[in-house]
Amino acid sequence: MYRDAERQFKSAIADQPMVDSYLYLAKVYIRMDQPLAAIDVYKQGLVKFPQEVSLLLGQARVHEVPPPLLLLLLLLLLLPLYYCMVKMLFFILFDANIAIGEGLRCQLCCAGSVTLMHVIQV
Repeated sequence: MYRDAERQFKSAIADQPMVDSYLYLAKVYIRMDQPLAAIDVYKQGLVKFPQEVSLLLGQARVHEVPPPLLLLLLLLLLLPLYYCMVKMLFFILFDANIAIGEGLRCQLCCAGSVTLMHVIQV
């Protein structure tokens, strides 16, 4: 179905180039999960219609990272650090033999990059 729409919009652009034809063809490529092809269509449209806001906006939206995905990436980057901090705090609270001045390091999850001093300062 999308391939047929792709052919129809390409034919429409060849017959009579219009901004809407470029926009809909790019939308077809986005639905087909081909963002690079969509960007190429936006660029072709901008050659014919320079400074057309809807083409510029469509191109920017293809490059945009969705906020939930950005939040997920941030969470995945910070999760090991929080895990180490919680584990070290638990170890400090329930093991009376560890003094604050000792450089307790987490060797398993973060290769010693989080020390006891980091945990106390946070």
